[in-house]
Amino acid sequence: SGVVVASSAAGAIDAGEHELEPGDVIYAVNGTPVKDLAQLRAMLDALPAGSPAVLNLERRGELMYVAFTVD
Repeated sequence: SGVVVASSAAGAIDAGEHELEPGDVIYAVNGTPVKDLAQLRAMLDALPAGSPAVLNLERRGELMYVAFTVD
């Protein structure tokens, strides 16, 4: 399971040099597995502004972590 990024809106997640790219697959937010887009949105919406967050994702076959601060 996970959520495939179809397109990226500029500034949707400000992760510095590691912006989300089309084709990325998001597997978890702060270590909690993500099953679908609705769950991903709910998890991100529940995070308070200014809190740190980490996405576990796969990009071109490579697993990586992307850290950002919630706006």
